[in-house]
Amino acid sequence: MIGVNLLHEIKVLKTEVANKIAAGEIICNPAAVVKELVENSIDAGSTRIGVEIVSGGKEMIKVYDNGVGIKPEDMPLALKRHATSKIYRIEDLDCIGTMGFRGEALASIASVTKIKLTSKTKDSPLGWRIAQEGGKILNTPTPVGCSEGTSVEVLDLFYNIPARRKYLKTDSREAYHINEVMVRLGLSHPAISFTFKNNNRIIYQTSGNGDLRDCIINFYGMDAAENMIPVEGHSEDWVIKGMITKPFFTRSNRKYQHFYINKRWVANRNLRNTLDRAYYTLTPRGRFPMAVLFLDTCTASLDVNVDPTKSVVRIENENKLKKLLSDTIKKSLPRSTHPSWSVEQKTETPRPLPSMNFKNASQNLMYSDNTSSHGVTQDTFYPLVEINNQPLVKEAAAAILEEKVPLLVMGQLNRSYIICHGQNNLYIIDQHAAHERVQYEKMCKKKKTSGKQIILPTKIDLTSSQHLLLKDSRDVFDSLGFNIDYFGGGSIILREIPAFFTNTDFKGVFLDILDDLVEDNKATEVTEEEVTKQIACKTSIKAGQSMNESEMSTLVTDLLNTRTPMTCPHGRPTTIVISNHQLEKEFLRK
Repeated sequence: MIGVNLLHEIKVLKTEVANKIAAGEIICNPAAVVKELVENSIDAGSTRIGVEIVSGGKEMIKVYDNGVGIKPEDMPLALKRHATSKIYRIEDLDCIGTMGFRGEALASIASVTKIKLTSKTKDSPLGWRIAQEGGKILNTPTPVGCSEGTSVEVLDLFYNIPARRKYLKTDSREAYHINEVMVRLGLSHPAISFTFKNNNRIIYQTSGNGDLRDCIINFYGMDAAENMIPVEGHSEDWVIKGMITKPFFTRSNRKYQHFYINKRWVANRNLRNTLDRAYYTLTPRGRFPMAVLFLDTCTASLDVNVDPTKSVVRIENENKLKKLLSDTIKKSLPRSTHPSWSVEQKTETPRPLPSMNFKNASQNLMYSDNTSSHGVTQDTFYPLVEINNQPLVKEAAAAILEEKVPLLVMGQLNRSYIICHGQNNLYIIDQHAAHERVQYEKMCKKKKTSGKQIILPTKIDLTSSQHLLLKDSRDVFDSLGFNIDYFGGGSIILREIPAFFTNTDFKGVFLDILDDLVEDNKATEVTEEEVTKQIACKTSIKAGQSMNESEMSTLVTDLLNTRTPMTCPHGRPTTIVISNHQLEKEFLRK
């Protein structure tokens, strides 16, 4: 054990040191401060809660409410560790019905910040204020004029722990995390009016009328609310209520799936998987429904005291809950409901493959009956095989492709891969990755991407996270060909889109780009390169999309003319090659 003197005496840590250690477990960023303080306000029976932040919460966080308040004689106690009004006996841990219960939050926050606590109870003519810095109380409670409820002002987070403060993210990233906390808490308590301000600008304000749909409008927009349906189910132990989206209204990630157990937001992979499986065959691969689901049960069936953030809950008989959740969702989903669309599809019947008995041979090879423009007949193309579970892949593809070897297109495999032949080698090209590389380099060649005007400018409702990201990255989107006007209330008007947008569902593509950027850039600023990558990805040919011979030939030619043909902009390979030598070796010819 390097650097440890085993002869040192064992000592009880000073209160100041112990508090800072505890703060490290609970308070890791400004969002954690907001979460703990807002949960305290909820437990105080508040019907109005406000949150204000400055500089992403690093300089100032203020949470105020109209709850029951704190008596002046209790205010010094509220700032001590393990001081709480929510539990008293060990038996109380088996029936926790409040958001908080450990009595650590305020003490942990006060040990790493400068804090002012102001509160007024209903029967008191005046409010009272106490201040504390770095865990040290500066004054006894002094009378002040204030409204009923409690206000906690937190200044200079981690001012006394420079090592922790320097690892905080940018203001916009920290504001994003706080916004996510507010969305989770706001959705779980529609009967509470929440106001969130960032640098003196109101981000949203909920009505507090108890209507979940109105909360969804505030956080996710009218489109989402109009495409959500109510769900309700119950068993002997559980009651399930909430809202889920119709099968055709999906998102590109699971960020919009919220599960609440007794109104506490929980991160539970099993519940998310159950939700996704209930939509099986109803949603495309890689698309996910939105959901706000409340799962209520007797508190004795839960253990919430397993994680410092209280976002992990142990559930007794979880399999029964999963079964109830699955049945409830399936019962609620309209199996025949879909948006009005008209799709002209070309039915293509592939010729039967030659009768072969190779193990693991691909049976989904599509090809044309016609002779290619290169004079190569395509009706003699046999399925690929695996031998001894070893794929026939050669890593010499980079060198060969960079020499711009002419490739002859032979067909399409699984509507996802283009099969080519060149210099006695077999090439397998991922059509999506290849087109993504082509699109990306075309966009990079232009200093400012030209936009094309939308015939009918489109109003788009944004989530608060999307809105924050777009505000911070406006110049980046402008330079890439977007023309965006802010409409108010979290909505925008999209007037122009990049010329590379060939998908008629440009609204859905635009929202997917924002979603992925929000998810991928939690810790960094959005750059022009990152947005360009997302545009290239979302506007490229997809796996599962049929291509004719001309389209495949054009794509292969364009790929060979890129500067970096071997990978897509995100680093995935575009091509693998099976050499003639490798084939002969696998068939034991050499």
